[in-house]
Amino acid sequence: MKNIWMTLAVIALVSCGEQTPRENVSLPPMNLQETLEGAQIITIEKAMVSIGAHYDIKADGVKVAVVTGELVTMFGDVFKLKDLHGRVLAQEAQSKRSFRMSFNRLAEISRDGVPTGYIGENTLGDIFNPFVQFHFFDADQNLRGTAKENFSIILRKTDFVDPEGKVEYRMEEQFNLLQNVYELRAVAPNKIDVVDAIFMVCVSDAIYSSDDED
Repeated sequence: MKNIWMTLAVIALVSCGEQTPRENVSLPPMNLQETLEGAQIITIEKAMVSIGAHYDIKADGVKVAVVTGELVTMFGDVFKLKDLHGRVLAQEAQSKRSFRMSFNRLAEISRDGVPTGYIGENTLGDIFNPFVQFHFFDADQNLRGTAKENFSIILRKTDFVDPEGKVEYRMEEQFNLLQNVYELRAVAPNKIDVVDAIFMVCVSDAIYSSDDED
């Protein structure tokens, strides 16, 4: 009988030693860049009521980030892409200087204060285009792609294409009476950074929303 009790005590001690308290389990932080790159559909929803611009970012239906915008300088809005813990992944701000004189809008995208790319509207090169057309550039000012808006009577549709004209992302405005909602579908991502594409959707919404108010 004594041996039985000793055996049960040993089993209990071993079992307790194998268990890890739940509060001590440390999960790795979500890599927002990888999450966005792996999503098939990114949904961008503009908040109905907010101080400054605010967009919820969903990856395949799950909210993973937000984009906030504030009018902080005379040069325009500053958009920040943050994870759900408030950590800033990237920032977009209208640039004070244009490396191409034909651009009337040029925004710099940066991470930790280091420029990673630009988004610009070419007024001279696109003079015969009836739509607002933006171009993506890398940090070295090399063309990575273009946002080409397609004709649509009600809901806007835009293809983000590489320099060869291949579609990488397709943005479609969704029917919603309460707020502005867009779906950014990954077609064949290659040269255009998904973060730049998200900023492009937010910038485009801000421009069209401003035009509607005028």
